[in-house]
Order: sequence, then C-alpha cells, then structure tokens
Amino acid sequence: MPRNYASLSNCYKPLPFNLAQSQQASTTTTVSKKSKRDRASHELRVLRLELGITSATGSALVELGHTKVLCQVIGPTTTSTTTVNMEEGTLECQVQYVPNVGYPITSLVGAAASGLALSSETQQHAQQPTSGRINTQIGGVEKELANQVLSSLAAAVPLKAYPKNVIQLQLTILQDDGSVMSACTIAASLALVNASIEVYDMVTSATVAVMNDEDTTQPKLLADPTYSELEQADAVVTLSLLANWKEVTLWNQSGRLSSTLANEAISLCRDGCRSMHKFMRNALLDFEEPGGQKTTTQT
Repeated sequence: MPRNYASLSNCYKPLPFNLAQSQQASTTTTVSKKSKRDRASHELRVLRLELGITSATGSALVELGHTKVLCQVIGPTTTSTTTVNMEEGTLECQVQYVPNVGYPITSLVGAAASGLALSSETQQHAQQPTSGRINTQIGGVEKELANQVLSSLAAAVPLKAYPKNVIQLQLTILQDDGSVMSACTIAASLALVNASIEVYDMVTSATVAVMNDEDTTQPKLLADPTYSELEQADAVVTLSLLANWKEVTLWNQSGRLSSTLANEAISLCRDGCRSMHKFMRNALLDFEEPGGQKTTTQT
C-alpha cells in the first residue's frame, strides 16, 4: 500500500522561548486566559485520525483540537540482550516533545496542562524553572507520559505471543493544547493495530477537568479540556479503558475531589472513552478501504 502523506491542520510556528516573559505572563494574564468554551461541557474537540503515514511498521497521527501526536511502532524485533524476557516480549515506550517549541513553564509547575500528575522528584525540579534546567524538566514530563502510556497499553498486548521480541513505541508530541496523555494513548493504540500487533482490544483514553463555574460557583466537569482549561482546573482525571472488555487500564487523578465528584468525573471519562473507541474503529475501517486513510469528525 502506498504511503499516505499526512497533512496537519491548524498548525503554527512557535515563537522563540523567553523564560522571563513566560514567568511574567503567567502571573499577569490569568484573567485573559479565562476565555469562554466554544462547545458543551461534555463535547470533545474536532478529531482527526490518520494511519500508515510513515515507513515504520505501524504509525498513527492523532489531532485532538490543537493537540497533535504522532506515534510510530518499531518491531517486533528479535533481540539477544539479557534484559529481555525470553518467555514473553517487551513493550517499550518513548515520548518526546518536538524541540524548540517553547515548552510552557507553568505546565511543569502545575502539571495540569499535560493532564498527568508528576512524581515528587519531578515536582521538586519544576519548582525552580531556571533556563539551565528546562531540558531536564521537559525530560521528566516526557518520562512520566511514557510510563503512563505504557501502563495503559500493557494490558492490551499479549506479550507471550512475542517471546524474545521488543516492540517499541515512539511518540512525538507536535503540539500540546491539553489532554496530551489521552492523545498519546489513542495514537499508540492505533499504531499498534496498524503494525498488525496482536491486541485484545484497542485502548482508548479520555481526560476530564473539574473547575468552579464562575456563574453558579458550583463545580463543573469539562470533557477533553484545553491547555488553558487545565491550568484553571482544580482537579484533572484521566482514564484509559479497554472499551469492549469494560476494563480500566489506567486511572490518574491530580487534585482533590469528593467521592461524588470523582465518580461523576470517572463516568464522564468512560463516556468519552466509549465515543472515542467508535471513532478509532471507524478510522481503521476507512483505512482498509481503497483510498480511505483518514477520519475527521466533530463531536
């Protein structure tokens, strides 16, 4: 099958990163960030899914609004290293932000912009956002993302079917406008299927932000939050799910929630996962048809 050349939508060229301006902006422009949401609280952003766009064994591109993630699958490849399990295969994951995109310092301090909870060690480094530590801090976020994506997908791949083999997931974050962990999980799941890797089911993921409503002062839930919404959120819940099996593979929460709000957030995440699973399935069906190699939908 000829390679499908992907075309990114809504792209922009990032400005040079200036640490001093970023810190000043984060403390003086809080009000301007509170823009009105242009969709219902339970609605997802415009979605675009493409498969088989590189020469790798399998690949997928996911655009969730302005969040764009590319995943490539390398393998399965046989290896003789002693670190590889001889009775079953090994699944590896690497996440990397596109260099020189001006990664926001606020996402390192709050960790909400990426939709994940950083480890205590990463948070300690993030508290001192000096220019000499920017790359180290970004590396910490990338490692956290890789670990969470790996945890989400581990239950879906029967590694015993690939003894002495390594399957590598290479994720590249082209743009991050919120819910990036969910986008990474979706891209990785589609890329595995595109690479003809055996899976029990496609893993899908959804993110929900919890924040106070300015009009009613009551907590409200926002599905598929953007970067600015995540910065304002009091709590963020991310759920990865095997939809057909109804099995949760990852549940991540940052911020405190009452049991009632937590259950409501999880329920909304489940609804988002089920909807996303349908779109992923349609993307695979379209890819198998002649000339049909992408799916774009609005929910």
